[in-house]
Amino acid sequence: MTFAVIGAIAAMMLAACGEDILVVDNVAAEEFAAQEVQRELGGPVESVSCPDDVEVEKGKEFECEAEDADGATATITMRIERDNGDFSYVGVEPN
Repeated sequence: MTFAVIGAIAAMMLAACGEDILVVDNVAAEEFAAQEVQRELGGPVESVSCPDDVEVEKGKEFECEAEDADGATATITMRIERDNGDFSYVGVEPN
């Protein structure tokens, strides 16, 4: 199932080699992904981990990893929707 729920504006600026690079706010992505997975699967999520170095590029997808209380894991796909770092939840696949 594919959802296109937009997360709050969630991006951070990082300075690298004198250039400002806009990256997705991984903490906001983790919180948003956990809510969407709980809504889709109807059960609690123990933890979600998203990468902290995803550069903002409209249309780019990135993956987060989730684990439930029983230790089962799943991969969550997120998509960057706007150049300001807004992202959406695409879906979840059990591992």
